[in-house]
Amino acid sequence: MSNNRNFHLIDVLIIVLLVIIFSLISLLPIPKYIPIGLAVFSTYITFYILSKKNIQKSEKLQSYSHEIHNNTNSSNKDLTVISQKLADSSMDIFISNRELREFSDKINSASKSIISLSENDNNYIQTLISLIELISSQISNIVDVSEKANNISNNSIATLTSEKDTISSAISNMVDLKEYYDTLLNSTDNLKNLSSEISSITNYIEDVANKTNLLALNARIEASRAGEAGNSFAVVANEIKKLSEQTKNFSSNISEYISDMESEITNLNNKSLSTNDKILCAKESVQKIDSTFSTVVQANQDLHKRINDILDSSDTISNSSVEIKDTIHELSICHTTTFGSVQEIAADIDLQWNVIQTLNTITENISNVSNNLLNLSIDQDVYNRLEEIGLDIMNNTQIVKTEDSLRKYCDSLGINEISYADKEGYFKYVSLKDAYMLNIFELDSRYKDFINSNDNLKIYPLTRRTDTGELYIFMAIKRLDEDGVISAAISITNLLKLKTNQ
Repeated sequence: MSNNRNFHLIDVLIIVLLVIIFSLISLLPIPKYIPIGLAVFSTYITFYILSKKNIQKSEKLQSYSHEIHNNTNSSNKDLTVISQKLADSSMDIFISNRELREFSDKINSASKSIISLSENDNNYIQTLISLIELISSQISNIVDVSEKANNISNNSIATLTSEKDTISSAISNMVDLKEYYDTLLNSTDNLKNLSSEISSITNYIEDVANKTNLLALNARIEASRAGEAGNSFAVVANEIKKLSEQTKNFSSNISEYISDMESEITNLNNKSLSTNDKILCAKESVQKIDSTFSTVVQANQDLHKRINDILDSSDTISNSSVEIKDTIHELSICHTTTFGSVQEIAADIDLQWNVIQTLNTITENISNVSNNLLNLSIDQDVYNRLEEIGLDIMNNTQIVKTEDSLRKYCDSLGINEISYADKEGYFKYVSLKDAYMLNIFELDSRYKDFINSNDNLKIYPLTRRTDTGELYIFMAIKRLDEDGVISAAISITNLLKLKTNQ
């Protein structure tokens, strides 16, 4: 370009120089045909020189044109290769970034879960410490109560033992008392027997007195018959009569006394029998009390033993609770340290997540830039070819719409996928069976807008597929065989092939 500019400057300078020379010559006092002839000659020479230069320039321009054409073809091929590499790299970056983002989201979610679990563990540990302290307090209370119960049990055992001894002594006294009353009953029986014998004797004495009185009466009768000779005998008879009457009176009194004594002995015997029965009942009751006291004493001894067992167990539990408390305290310290580390790691993970989000934004920007570059690499000829393909698909209403036939049709057109949807948007005929019965209106709302429009064909810009990360151009095509829409998809690789095959 600089050489061309230099050539143009030289030509201008030559023309200007010739004009100046001819102007100066015209001022000279010479015939006019001379400067005119010189001017014509100079013009011819100048025209010849300029023509020669123009021919050279034309040859150079033609050479440059061939060179540019060759370079353009080479550049187009290089650009296609670069575009393909850019598309592949962009896809790899998208997939890697997606996996990295998903992995980062999982790590971030796991980090938050770990933080939450650590906080819950911390709460559980604090609750456990509180429970252990409460258990220790309750164990201390149990120990205090057990010690008091043990003292009461010891005192109760001592009291019961003393009372049992007293009851045993009472039982012994009851036995002695029963033996005494048994002896008393025997004595009363003997007294009754003696009183019966005495009563028999008094009856006998009374009978003798009656007989003596009768003899005295007979003696007095005989003494009165004897007269004065019988006076002394009569005196004796009177005395005997008096003695007999006194004996009878004494015997009568003795009988009354004996009767009273027998009555009292009978009462005493009855009361002794009643008392003996009561003594037997009391003895049985006291024996039952003694047996009950023995049971109570044994129960108190068992209670005392169990209280001692409780005290021993309480000591063991108390010691264990102290060890548990110390262990939990150490666990709490370790957990606090771990929790701090987890928080630091979580903070680092959050920072990493933010960095990845920033990286994701940068990656999206790079992806957008690469998409723009790839869009620039797809020229109008490619879009014209896409329109031809779209029209071919739209007008080919007689095609057999089997999966194998549609796949071969895609290969012949140089596209990747073709799917025929009904008016509801459901794919009824597809080149890839995974797309069968998918709803294009739900997958891509642009198709719903298209089917309601007056367009027969719509080519959408490069779009990145979220499943593979590959760049595609999608075409929406109205169906002529029935109401519905056709979706044709062509990858960036096949787009670049279209560009190369131009």
